Amino acid sequence: MDKVLHIPSDSKKAIITQEIIDGEVVSQSELEQNPASHNNGIFGEEELTEQMESAIEKAKEEQEKWGEQVELALEKWRDEQLEWGEQQDLELEKWRDEQLERQLEQGKQQELALEKWRDAQLEWGEQQDLELEKWRDAQLEWGEQQDLELEKWRDEQLERQLEQGEQQELALEKWRDEQLEQGEQQDLELEKWRDEQLEQGEQQDLELEKWRDEQLEQGEQQDLELEKWRDEQLERQLEQGEQQEIALEKWRDEQLEQGEQQDLELEKWRDEQLEQGEQQELALEKWRDAQLEQGEQQDLALEKWRDEQLERQLEWGEQQELALEKWRDAQLEWGEQQELALEEWRDAQLEWGEQQELALEKWRDEQLERQLEWGEQQELALEKWRDAVER
Repeated sequence: MDKVLHIPSDSKKAIITQEIIDGEVVSQSELEQNPASHNNGIFGEEELTEQMESAIEKAKEEQEKWGEQVELALEKWRDEQLEWGEQQDLELEKWRDEQLERQLEQGKQQELALEKWRDAQLEWGEQQDLELEKWRDAQLEWGEQQDLELEKWRDEQLERQLEQGEQQELALEKWRDEQLEQGEQQDLELEKWRDEQLEQGEQQDLELEKWRDEQLEQGEQQDLELEKWRDEQLERQLEQGEQQEIALEKWRDEQLEQGEQQDLELEKWRDEQLEQGEQQELALEKWRDAQLEQGEQQDLALEKWRDEQLERQLEWGEQQELALEKWRDAQLEWGEQQELALEEWRDAQLEWGEQQELALEKWRDEQLERQLEWGEQQELALEKWRDAVER
């Protein structure tokens, strides 16, 4: 609120005038119009003149004192106005600092919230990366387990095939040994039969020799017949032995052919097992390639998804940055407007103070002019009174 300076009116002039005339109250105008009528012989001329001059001097001193009081009141008012303006400046400065502090605190909170959001997004991205890495590790571990299981299955298949082949080999070897043993037994039996036939021939020779000795007397004809019969018997035995040899050779050839067929069938079975293993290897390789391609596609899809998420996060962050920058600009513009308003208010206060100064200066000049005019009037009245007394 503006402070108003109250200045006293011209009442002191009447008081001063009343102090001049002792015994009755006379106004200045009456004294000026009838100075002689109020001279009732109480005062002498010189004494009255001295009293008038003393009263005028006293009035001047009181006017000077009153002027000094007015100056002091004006100075006090100026000091109060200056102090009030300084308090207003301090309060406005304090208010501006509080506003700036609030804006800075709000900006810091915005920055902290944005930083917290960025940290949360970064942590979320790291968790996504960990989840993706974990999924990749799980896929890799699963693929390795599949490889181990397939390797184990292949080893088991190969072991079974080898075991089956060994069993086939053992069976074939056993069959060959049996066939060989059977051939040896056939050879032994044939040898035994030959030995028996030879022993029988020797016995027949002995019997024939004995019979020759006994029948020595029967003649050469019987010898020839016996010789012929022996030759026939020997021929039959030889022919029977050759047939036995041919049959045994045929049986051996059949056994050999059967063994070769067994070998061919075993070789064919081995080739089929090898071809089946190669097909399984190709199928396993194809499955691995499909799994790898699927993993790569999943990696690409996850990488694309992560890039899209990161792009959205960056876009949102940029929007937040723009919004924060816009808010800061608005706060700065508001602060500048506040500064301009404060500056305008200060200018208005300064202009009002100057107007007050001018008004007070004008009032003081008017008061001084009135005082001078009143002093001159007092001088004129005193001069007039003196002239009237002299007459």
